[in-house]
Amino acid sequence: MSTTKEVPTVAHRILRHDVFTRHGREWMAAQEARLAGPSDVEITTVDGGVVILPRCAEITVRRQVPGPACTA
Repeated sequence: MSTTKEVPTVAHRILRHDVFTRHGREWMAAQEARLAGPSDVEITTVDGGVVILPRCAEITVRRQVPGPACTA
């Protein structure tokens, strides 16, 4: 079981399926961030777009995280 949480991170640590807001729009990453130059990363989105961010830009993402273990 998992839950969705808002997690503060930096751009180069964006993971597949993370949801983040940039340029007034919400984006879902189709894959992990990858280098796009010496100081930038690019994130391919599920709709086929590409978002380029500064590598160390602070960003908050919504991410699926494991929930508490069930004790039945």
